Amino acid sequence: MGEHDRPLPRADVVLRGRGTTARLRAGDLLLEGGGVRRRIPLEAVERVEAGGSRGATLVLILTSDGSRPQTYEVHSGSPPAVRAFAATVAEAMPVRDADERRGDGSRLVGVEPLPDKPKRLDGFPRGVVIGAGVWLLVLLVIFVRVEDKERDGVLWMVAPLLSLPGAMTVHMLWTGIRDALVLPRRGITVVGRLVDTEVDSEGNPSTYRGSPTS
Repeated sequence: MGEHDRPLPRADVVLRGRGTTARLRAGDLLLEGGGVRRRIPLEAVERVEAGGSRGATLVLILTSDGSRPQTYEVHSGSPPAVRAFAATVAEAMPVRDADERRGDGSRLVGVEPLPDKPKRLDGFPRGVVIGAGVWLLVLLVIFVRVEDKERDGVLWMVAPLLSLPGAMTVHMLWTGIRDALVLPRRGITVVGRLVDTEVDSEGNPSTYRGSPTS
């Protein structure tokens, strides 16, 4: 009994690790990191599992013809994301008999260069960057032009933290930094479908409802 195809996810499933991103796309596993993209057909994969001391490492083991198999690892900070990705890949892999002869999976791996990455600053919300820039500019003006630099400088630095708008600004700044730095490395990307949109009293979209694609 030979291998047969299983249903594949219609959209990319992505696991973002430290320095490497794993992506399941149309029957291929893509490992992107170090300036290159490795394209691994699922038929070249023997098994995929969550490894490491906390289960936060995706371990990808290729088929072999008796020699030591090629292994790839993607280190993530999220064990649940690794387990979910490994389960999705395992579900999409072809079914083989235990005694079926294996080939050298590493011969099927394709390597291609990646395009240049955008600067990390591009990942920050534009409003947060502009607000932080204005705040720093006013602080610089205070220290350069105002006579009582120490008093006014301290007031300018502390005043936003003592007001509600200031607290909201700090929260937005922290959220922007966290999302820009943490999600690309530890998040798992899924693609959904917009099914409903609510609008406010002025007719502007306020709430979006969606469902995952199957």
